[in-house]
Amino acid sequence: MTRNDLMQFTPEDAPRELEWESIEYLFRPRTQLELLLRWNFEGMRDKIYEWCIGDFPGAMPHKLRPELKAVIAREEFYRRMKLLREPRIVDLGVFGITIEYIGSRAVSVKSNLRKTYTCYPADPNYCNDYNRAVSGLEALLLALAGAGVDVTTPQIKEAIETAVEGIGNSL
Repeated sequence: MTRNDLMQFTPEDAPRELEWESIEYLFRPRTQLELLLRWNFEGMRDKIYEWCIGDFPGAMPHKLRPELKAVIAREEFYRRMKLLREPRIVDLGVFGITIEYIGSRAVSVKSNLRKTYTCYPADPNYCNDYNRAVSGLEALLLALAGAGVDVTTPQIKEAIETAVEGIGNSL
């Protein structure tokens, strides 16, 4: 598979076709221009467009312009794929709940709810029941985030606080 073959997919779908190491190899800089774009993308892209679009005496010849635009398109595609791979952590600001996203997918949820409340020594089952209820709440939050619901809204935060209070009162 070549870079151009891979670019027929969307940046979201392309990494499913090849391992990331293979993608890195295909999109490695092969020319000085590609190396300069990798090093300083915004600055070089703007300079190349200035050279390509301008009709001043020092502008690029018309026959080179499509290749320059293709080099920029390849680098933009690579950068979009790379950005989608980077994990992003969203802090909900309540009970230390954080949701980790890779691209647009929610992949994990963490909280300090299990550390916030101590178990009653008189009832050893309380801790297990409480932790199971918290796990259910975390699973629901992960499912909502995975379905595209904005879990950072004040309404969701209030619902989380109410749910945690309800868990504590029902056990």
